[in-house]
Amino acid sequence: MENKVHPFEMSGLGLAPFRFVGVWTQPPIPDGSASTGQVEAYNLEMQSKPECCKYFCAHCGTAIMVHCMIENSEGKRYAVGQDCIAKNDSEGCADETLIAVKQRERELRRIKREEKARRDHENWLDTVCNDQGETNRERYDREFAEQEQEKADTKIAVLNKWGFLVDALRNSGSFGIELANSIENGQEPYGRGGDIALEIFAKQAGRKNSKAFDDAYEYAYNKLN
Repeated sequence: MENKVHPFEMSGLGLAPFRFVGVWTQPPIPDGSASTGQVEAYNLEMQSKPECCKYFCAHCGTAIMVHCMIENSEGKRYAVGQDCIAKNDSEGCADETLIAVKQRERELRRIKREEKARRDHENWLDTVCNDQGETNRERYDREFAEQEQEKADTKIAVLNKWGFLVDALRNSGSFGIELANSIENGQEPYGRGGDIALEIFAKQAGRKNSKAFDDAYEYAYNKLN
């Protein structure tokens, strides 16, 4: 029986059988508009380039970006183009290789879409958006600062109004502690929670329905209203 010589053997890639071991794709070279993150990602990808990937097909010599890495029977690796894999495979690794290539191509398309979306968003942020000459980025920053200031002002206002109850609330069990935390976080007690907060404060002065309790309750109620 005649032994068929594998085409990869004829091009000096060693002896069959050949085994698929992975795909490496040459990343696009960043241009002058590339962000620092893009440049760092490119450098990181290039640092991880397998030694067998030489930017050309080891079988036919054609320049390639997608490197299909194969290993011969002696464990030596070469990078071959996907076309040569599809045309010359007789060891059963073509399907596996091309599936991996398609997966890698989908991943690269996803990365490209995300990068385009990021660039578009950056361009939008730098676009003037109102009569004051603000860019969207400046408007976002201003609105965020205003919101944070509003939160801080609200917190101060709530503490100024309800803060005198906090010590009593903290000494009255878990519900009182929750009320105290809410006040310190800028949230006013509401509904029955407000009534309970007044009762807790008044109980520090005396038992319920006592003159001391009623006086303390009235003091707190008047202070809040």
